[in-house]
Amino acid sequence: VYVSDEMSPDIRVLANPGSSEWKWLREIYGQFQKDVEADGARFALLLLPLAYQLEEGYPYLPQNVFADYANEKGISLFDPLPFFREHRDEKIFMGRHRYHARDIWHLTPRGHQLLAAFLAQRLRSQIPHASHLGRQGRFLQNALLRSKPLNKKH
Repeated sequence: VYVSDEMSPDIRVLANPGSSEWKWLREIYGQFQKDVEADGARFALLLLPLAYQLEEGYPYLPQNVFADYANEKGISLFDPLPFFREHRDEKIFMGRHRYHARDIWHLTPRGHQLLAAFLAQRLRSQIPHASHLGRQGRFLQNALLRSKPLNKKH
């Protein structure tokens, strides 16, 4: 799901589990989950925040609705918002650049680095013992275990 300031629906729609957009999204995610699990994999959601959600007291948090949905459906949810807030003094989002006056969606190289560190940490905690993962699973586990912890600033 992509929310932007160019679209008429905004973040408030995703913070409302009764909205028609959320009902549509539940159907789409339900089909994705079914298809992914039919292929023998686990479906997961990555929820990237918008830049202004890093501000303390920002009132719209669709993350709560996504978390409820993920819990209900048994889906892993990767929500880096709290982690990003810990690093809010770093330039995580593009902001003003030659293609957009206020880019609140696209990550900077540092933002991508922070996201990668967050995901590596979360995935490490979810990987079971390698003995039953198969060759590809052991490869992923070894790669994650070799990844370096994140420095506060780079």
